[in-house]
Amino acid sequence: MRWLALCLTLLTGCSWIAERLGIRPATAQLTLVHRLAGRCDWVRREVPSGQETLLASLPAPCDAAEAAFSPDLARGVIALGALEPGSSPPAIGEDALDSDAYRWTLYDVSFPTRSARPLGVPGPGRLDDFGIDRQGVVRAATVEPVKPDAKSVSFGAETYPVPDYADGAAALLHGFSSGAAGWTMGASRVVALDPDGDPDGGFDWESRVGPRTLDAEEQPEDDDPSWVNSPALTRALDQAVGRTDAIAGTWRKLSTDPPLYNFVALDRGQTRTLVLDDGRAARVEGDLKQPSQVARVEAWHGFALVVVAGRASVRDPDGKLVYSGADPLAAFWP
Repeated sequence: MRWLALCLTLLTGCSWIAERLGIRPATAQLTLVHRLAGRCDWVRREVPSGQETLLASLPAPCDAAEAAFSPDLARGVIALGALEPGSSPPAIGEDALDSDAYRWTLYDVSFPTRSARPLGVPGPGRLDDFGIDRQGVVRAATVEPVKPDAKSVSFGAETYPVPDYADGAAALLHGFSSGAAGWTMGASRVVALDPDGDPDGGFDWESRVGPRTLDAEEQPEDDDPSWVNSPALTRALDQAVGRTDAIAGTWRKLSTDPPLYNFVALDRGQTRTLVLDDGRAARVEGDLKQPSQVARVEAWHGFALVVVAGRASVRDPDGKLVYSGADPLAAFWP
């Protein structure tokens, strides 16, 4: 049993073993960005102990942030967004990278040395994705919309045909890698844009990079099994939070242990998070009657993170509050 005890202390590397054995980790780790005068500190926090480790102190504003990690979790690339003057933050449920409201800055951070290297932002186009591959190379993709009804688009010495996509929207997707001399552009391709403006498709390297946090919860597809389709369960959830037909939407199951559900309204602006314990409502975060409150909900091995009205709260698998703070950019460490 000594290997099991050791494994349980190494949550980042061995939590999947504990999960397979039905053992809940006793602690979790968060990635937080603290906004300070003239800088932003990227930290890792353990809950419930409250111990924080400074990863990097960055001389940039952080109205928004997203981070990508190397597969071995020894490095990270963090994108810090500064809200442009006169701009408004994107609506709840929208990825910050999809918005033109921010000016982004990328940093390559070594966790053991706490050193940060500014990378700049590749272009042309809007930053769409980034990550670190298995060889340690920082990758990024930008998206550049194509004029409506265009049959072809020229970039550099190349001309790309534009297919007749069903939704009618297309874009040029550019791939980049970062090295000692800065960003180097690789391949470019024409892709369709989905209704949210995201490219439908990408590059092979996107499947070989490490994990990435999201500034906003991704909306699942219509056929995603996480949507609650049982009328009986829907009624039970509605009764637990007092929902009526006046608030239209659908329940979604986020985790099984604990049973964590959130309500997604049709306008994507009203959300309520609920945990059920033996059919009884154990806790509720947010309010169906208060639009745009819940920005993100995450579940990790029984721990639940909810960001409501700019504050983050984390509860352990037993429902105990183990962290609460003004950290709208909080996410679980991968």
